[in-house]
Amino acid sequence: MTHRSHLLGSLALLASLLAGPALADDPPSEVARLNEVQGSVTFAPAGSSDWAYAPINRPMTAGDQLWVDQGGRAELHTGATALRLGDQTSLSFLALDDNNTQLKVTQGALGLRVRNLYSGQHVEIDTPNLAFVINSPGDYRLDVDPNGNTTRITVRQGNGTALGSNGNSFNLHDGDQVSWTGADLQELAATVNPPYDQFDEWANGRDHREDASVSARYVPRDVTGYESLDDNGTWQTVADYGPVWVPHTTIVGWAPYRFGHWVWVAPWGWTWVDDAPWGFAPFHYGRWAYLGSRWCWVPGRPEPRPVYAPALVAFAGGINASVHITIGGGPGVAWLPLGPGEAYRPAYATSPTYITNINRTINNVTVNKTVYVNQAAPNAINGMAANNFVHGRPVQAAVATFNPQQFTHAQFNNAPGVAPVAQSVVGNAKPAPAVHNIAFNRAVVSTHTPPQPFAARDDLAGRYAAHAAVPGAGPALQTTHATAPAPQINVVGQNHPAGNEPVHATRPLPAVSGQPQRPPQQEPGQKPQAAAPANNVPHPPTNPREQPAVQSRQTEPPQVHERSNPVQDQPRPQQQAQPRPQEEARPQAQRQTQEVPHPAPTGQSSWSHDNRPTQPAKPQQGHNDDHHPAPTHRPQPKEEPQHKDQ
Repeated sequence: MTHRSHLLGSLALLASLLAGPALADDPPSEVARLNEVQGSVTFAPAGSSDWAYAPINRPMTAGDQLWVDQGGRAELHTGATALRLGDQTSLSFLALDDNNTQLKVTQGALGLRVRNLYSGQHVEIDTPNLAFVINSPGDYRLDVDPNGNTTRITVRQGNGTALGSNGNSFNLHDGDQVSWTGADLQELAATVNPPYDQFDEWANGRDHREDASVSARYVPRDVTGYESLDDNGTWQTVADYGPVWVPHTTIVGWAPYRFGHWVWVAPWGWTWVDDAPWGFAPFHYGRWAYLGSRWCWVPGRPEPRPVYAPALVAFAGGINASVHITIGGGPGVAWLPLGPGEAYRPAYATSPTYITNINRTINNVTVNKTVYVNQAAPNAINGMAANNFVHGRPVQAAVATFNPQQFTHAQFNNAPGVAPVAQSVVGNAKPAPAVHNIAFNRAVVSTHTPPQPFAARDDLAGRYAAHAAVPGAGPALQTTHATAPAPQINVVGQNHPAGNEPVHATRPLPAVSGQPQRPPQQEPGQKPQAAAPANNVPHPPTNPREQPAVQSRQTEPPQVHERSNPVQDQPRPQQQAQPRPQEEARPQAQRQTQEVPHPAPTGQSSWSHDNRPTQPAKPQQGHNDDHHPAPTHRPQPKEEPQHKDQ
C-alpha cells in the first residue's frame, strides 16, 4: 500500500461524486427489510427482470418485486410495520418513502401489522380489484385469488377504506371481512369475525413475540430490525454510552461489516447486507464500539423515525483515491465501522437537513477525522479486491485484514471510489428462474400514480461510472437497468368529475390519536384532526417526485358504503384485551341517494391460500399498539463498568 503525495485526484473525484442537483430530493429515511424466509422466495431488484433467491437482510425499496412460491412464507419490516406474505404471493413496492407506502398485490395473501401511523403518512395496498387505504394502526389482511378476480379484506383491528376504480368507497372496521369481484365495488360478500387459519396463527405468533420485545425498551420500534435483537444478544449499560447491545457470536475474529457482502441499491449506492439473522439494525443505525474485549452496538439517543443509512462506515482505497490499496495484484477497497460521536457523511446528494437528521442519534458529532475510534480495534479495518467488492462476493471468503499502523496517516472517505457493475445490483444472491407469472403484469387500482423508482434515474451510478470504473470488472453501471415494464395503474376516480376529486385533494390524512407525530408534533393531549367523511377518498401526501394527475371527466358521482353495525372488539387468543390504539370517533359515511344494499353476511369465499380450520371462530383482541421510543426511565440491564479503548 502506498500513499500519494497529493490529493488533487481524490478531491476531484469526491467533488464529482458529491455534486448533484442543488434542489435534489433527499432519499427516503425508510426501507423494507426481508427478515424471514420459509421455502422458496425470490426477488427482482427495481428496474430489472433478473430474478434471484432473496437473502435475508436485503433492503427493499420502490420498484423491487418479491415472489413467494408454493408452500413458502416471508416476513418483512419497514419501520414498525410488519408485512407477512403467504404462499404464491406477488408483492411489488410501488412507493416507499417517509410519507408514502404503496404496495401492489396481484395474487396471494398479505398480512399487515401497523403499529405506528404518523400524521400525513399514507399506507395503501393496490390490487386488481381495489385500492385499500389504512386509516389507523391495526391488524389487516388482503387475499387476492390466483386469477386476480376477487379481493378479500379482513380487518381484525383498525379501520380502512376500500376504493373502486369508479370512485366508490367502503369503510371497514374491527372484525369486518368483505370480498369484492370486479373493480367498482359493486359485487361483494361480507362476514364478521372470521375464524383464524394457519396463516393467521403464524402471523399472530409473530406479533406476540414483537409485543414482548425487550429491545423495544431501548430503541424505537421504528428502527427497522429491532425485533431480531432479542434472541441474539444482551443489553447492558456502559457509563460512556448508556445502553449497548452485545451480540452472541462464536465466530472467531468476528467484527462488524466483516461477514456479509456489498450491493448497489439506488439512490443510496453501496449498501451492506449482513449474513447474521439479526444483522440489520446494528449496521444501518447507531454506531459500533470495541469495549474491553468485545464489540458492542451503541444505538445512541432514541429518536422517533430514525433515518436509515446504507452502511455506517468510512472507506479507503478504490480508483483515483488518496490511499492506493493493492490486493491480489489489483486495486482494493477497505473500510471500518464508525464509532460513537463520528458523523456519517453520505456519498449521495442530500440536503443539510438530511445530514443533521441522519446523525441526530449521536452526541458530540465530529465531522473531520484523521483517527477513528475503532481504527485500532481487532479486525476493524477490512478490505477486499475491488473486483470482488463490486461483484458482491462474500467478504469473509476474500477478506484482507490490515495492521492498523498501515493506516496511521491514511485518508478515509465517505465513498469507496469504485463504480458498480450490473452484478452489483443483486450481489451474491443465487440466480433463480424468472417468474413468468402474469400476475405481476396485472393492472391494479390505485389512488394515485406512483413515482418513478430511483433505479430508473440513478445519478450516483452515472457519476461513479465517469471516474471510478474498476479494470477487469466489466462495464460500469451507468444507471440501474430498467428492463422491467412499468406498473399498469387504474387511478381511482380518473374518469369522474373534478368536483369529486378525493384522490388529488390537498387535505392531510387525519392524525392518529396516541401515536407519534412527525414534526411539527402536536402538543400532548391535543385533540387530533377529525377524520374526513367517508365520501372523501383518503389521499397520498404531496410528493415532489409524484407524476401529475390525469384530468378527470364528468360522470356519475361515486357511491360510498360503510357497515351500519360495526363489530365490537373481542379479546384475541392468549392475551388480555388492550385498549384500541385510536379512540377518536369513526367517521360516518355520507351516503348517496342510491346506495348499494349490504348483502346478508355470508361465509368466506371458496378460494383460499391456506387450509382453513373447521373449528368455531376464535376470539380476537386488539393489539397493544403503543410505540416504544425508549421510555424516560429505561429498565437498567446488568451494569458492567467499561472504558473506551484509546
